[in-house]
Amino acid sequence: MSSARSDPPIGRSGRTEGLSAGELDGTSTTCPVCGLSLAARDLFCEGCGHRVGEQSAGPGCGNEWVLVVEVDTDDERARLEALDRPTGRPPTVIALEDDDVLVGRSSPACEDRPDVDLSGPLADPAVSHRHLRLRRCSDGGYEVVDLGSTNGTLLRGASGPLEPGRPVRLEDGDRLQIGAWTTLAIRRAP
Repeated sequence: MSSARSDPPIGRSGRTEGLSAGELDGTSTTCPVCGLSLAARDLFCEGCGHRVGEQSAGPGCGNEWVLVVEVDTDDERARLEALDRPTGRPPTVIALEDDDVLVGRSSPACEDRPDVDLSGPLADPAVSHRHLRLRRCSDGGYEVVDLGSTNGTLLRGASGPLEPGRPVRLEDGDRLQIGAWTTLAIRRAP
């Protein structure tokens, strides 16, 4: 299952055991899983929860890709002007661990619970309950399949939405625009 951290993970403290010399002397570094900046004394990455000092997942471990969920700041793309777009919400980084990842909004009427749930703290009311699937390819990359969503899925800023049911290969850094303001960026973890 994919794991998301929208709150700072528990475990950040002033402890120094297991920290490198660079971390102790105040130099900062980046997370080897999601690439976010880490403060000198961080024990966990605030974005993805990776424990600082642990080896990052290697090929075949399922943590090679991350999905970054963020609010699109492009005013031209805001499809539903009556909806208030959130401001000040930091990106949420989700490690992609499964071969098949459902993205959508949870609902009591819907049996499938999305792996990436865009309700609650990541709410975008224009995202369908079963919006899209990310599927791992045989070479470890991902493809996207729009599941017939109401508002469609745009890839790489295309002028039109993806054809529902047709898989499209994703490249490192690709951006999917869904709902009223949500952008999903898929990245290979450094």
